[in-house]
Amino acid sequence: MSDGGYLGGFQGVGPLVPRPEGLSGDPGRSGENALGRATPVGVNRRDVTHPWLATSTWGRALRVFLSALAVWLLALLVSVLAFADGGLEYFASSVPGAVALVVLPPVGCAVLAVALQPWLARLAVPTQALLVGIAAYVAAVLISAFAQLAWADGGIGCLAGEPCITGFWQTAAFAALILLPAIVLGAIAYAIAHVSVTARGRWAFVGVLALALVVTVAFTVTVLT
Repeated sequence: MSDGGYLGGFQGVGPLVPRPEGLSGDPGRSGENALGRATPVGVNRRDVTHPWLATSTWGRALRVFLSALAVWLLALLVSVLAFADGGLEYFASSVPGAVALVVLPPVGCAVLAVALQPWLARLAVPTQALLVGIAAYVAAVLISAFAQLAWADGGIGCLAGEPCITGFWQTAAFAALILLPAIVLGAIAYAIAHVSVTARGRWAFVGVLALALVVTVAFTVTVLT
């Protein structure tokens, strides 16, 4: 019997065989994973090997756009029903304006998510989603404020009559308050897009898209009839 130590938990079976550093489950002294790549502090290993990282840039952008479009449509329709008596006139007075209102926010969210991806990839998924939501919120506030400069005769809610919001700083303050939900909406949209590349997340992704489509069609039919 050898007195070398333990192997597999039984004494005397053989000499002590040290466990190689860097194997899966053992980060080693220098924090390297099984592939020899440095794992950033605070990052879950499953996030490092997530299928999202293997998805193309266009694939990521498309998934974020579709999920953001679905989430935004649901939120917009709830807002229309709750605050505008079921009419889009308060938010957009023309068909092009309504289309821009529906399409531009998801496009902006997708562009931000792709542009920030080199930095987001180093973080955990919940942190990525939160940062995308914050970026979408800041962008929405800035766009709303500077849009007031482009259309000096316009204002928020002015189509419905006085009083309404006019002026750059009034618009910025109002947008900063009213657009706070954009943080949550952007985070949810990014999280849905991120998990859509997995087997389970794909069903959630398709389910949200289907729900948004059904609700939008039902709302449109109700308004037109």
